[in-house]
Amino acid sequence: MKLLKIFIASPGDVSEERNCVDEVVADINHGLAKEHGINLESVRWETHGVPTIARAQASLNPLVDGCHIFVGILWSRFGSASGKAASGTEEEYRRVLNRWRRTGAPEILPYFGRMSIEPPRSSLAVEQLAGVVRFREQLESENALIGDYNSPAEFRNLLQEHLSRLICDTFSADSSRLCTRLQTALNDAFHDCTKRAVPFGTSDVLLTLLFNRHGDTYHALQILTHGHADEIARALMVSRRQGKLSSQFSTEIDWKHDKYVQLARRIAEQEGSPTVLERHLALALFRARGETVKAIMRKYNPNLTKEAEDLLSSSRTSDIEYGPSYDPFSR
Repeated sequence: MKLLKIFIASPGDVSEERNCVDEVVADINHGLAKEHGINLESVRWETHGVPTIARAQASLNPLVDGCHIFVGILWSRFGSASGKAASGTEEEYRRVLNRWRRTGAPEILPYFGRMSIEPPRSSLAVEQLAGVVRFREQLESENALIGDYNSPAEFRNLLQEHLSRLICDTFSADSSRLCTRLQTALNDAFHDCTKRAVPFGTSDVLLTLLFNRHGDTYHALQILTHGHADEIARALMVSRRQGKLSSQFSTEIDWKHDKYVQLARRIAEQEGSPTVLERHLALALFRARGETVKAIMRKYNPNLTKEAEDLLSSSRTSDIEYGPSYDPFSR
């Protein structure tokens, strides 16, 4: 059985919702999780925290660092200052977000209650509510997808659905998952093409990988084309902006079933990797030898696919940054 720890971050005004998490975990463990070789464990400060005379939040942060799924719940209270943030919940979220940016894990599920609230009767209550509003605005500015609920019962149903989906699509014991950050980068590229009213093709997948200048794809092409990775990226970007790339996807992309991701998943599984990383997807693109890869071979290196196979197969690095970290037109 694979153990998945779910950390619950919230102030004291959503105790019913916190209990709902325990109930959902118990329900899923009796059915769906067992079918997939998974056991869920809800982690709460009340049950897992250790008494300390030091800064209280410091003793809870290791629990945050060890979770596989982070569930944040807010309604009318933001919580008490932690010593490093406006509240313990905020410190926990910022901490887990930094880890997600570095590694693509854990899964982060933010929820906000939309139940009616009595008019605040004190300046403290006003500030607590304002803290919730400011925090939500920050999450929305970071393009977070927020789960809104109108009652604890609705929250319970939402969480049951979302955790069940994560088990089937992300943590299932029989399938490697696409790295969250890589999936986000690919979706962003797709939406960028949609805004420009140009088709999204498989060449855009390669371009997205090249946006990571510290990644395996950029590194491999830089070596195998004798320093022309930037030139290739610029050419792909021009083609994207002019809408010249062949369209492979006409609707929202299902990265779970896309043929390149399926091939990348098999490559990851052969390595014993639980996550489909950038280099796995790059290997899939080179093995498929589409028109873009063939064009690069003709211009720069006829042995590109074989040499890329050797280079990428021996690499063991992780994904780092995408998108804004690299603009191929900056040079």
